[in-house]
Amino acid sequence: YDCRAQTTSSYRVVRIVGYVESSILKRGLQIEDVVQDGDKLKFKGKEDYLIIFHPKTGRKKIQGVPDDHPRELNVLLQSFLKPDHPVSASRGIGYMAELESSLKDKVLLLGECTIELDPTYFLIKAPATIKAQYKPDGVNKVTVVVLKGQTIHLDKKTLFPSAHAPTPKVLLLYFLEESSEPLLAENFLGNFVPVYVEDHVVIPEVKSISKALTGSPADTVKKYISQYLAQEYAKPQPINLEAWLKSHHLLPDR
Repeated sequence: YDCRAQTTSSYRVVRIVGYVESSILKRGLQIEDVVQDGDKLKFKGKEDYLIIFHPKTGRKKIQGVPDDHPRELNVLLQSFLKPDHPVSASRGIGYMAELESSLKDKVLLLGECTIELDPTYFLIKAPATIKAQYKPDGVNKVTVVVLKGQTIHLDKKTLFPSAHAPTPKVLLLYFLEESSEPLLAENFLGNFVPVYVEDHVVIPEVKSISKALTGSPADTVKKYISQYLAQEYAKPQPINLEAWLKSHHLLPDR
């Protein structure tokens, strides 16, 4: 009787950077592959890393494997597990406080990078508007209107008509009239660096997490997806994330 056979865990591959070979599959790992903890994995380069997901334990990142010697996955998890970095949770009481706390530090914006405002809590009627301000060269201020109807548009094309690298920090401000100067204390909505990731990169990763959580409630799936994105890219903006997940059918049907 082998008690180890009773406790085999399988993990789903969410992301591979570089090349990681599986001895069971006899090929390089791909997103959505399922790997067993007894599988021997071979990392081709020192910089290569692997992110796997288990419904009970969440995401695991294996990084810093020093050579291409095949090692069992459970050994890799013990020796080369990269700890998660702390992510500040968006906590606020009430709609406006939550909106403001979700637009701080680095913010991941997905898909069309829009945030649709709920008119019940924040109804904006012309001539009031929302503008973004930033200093691409650190000196001269650029101001862009980012509101259309009840939706804030934070895509690169709207925010940065002329490309800027690195992406500057963006100040989001509410103006009572388009021509007026903002009253900072009252009209400040956010101060953050936008982070963009192409859909073709991130959708397969999120699909893999969603598949690993088949049968789980939508809220659980959303929580794990949000945690993964925050660790790998930047903290997602909740309204934008929700709309993006729905538009790509990435959450289980309720």
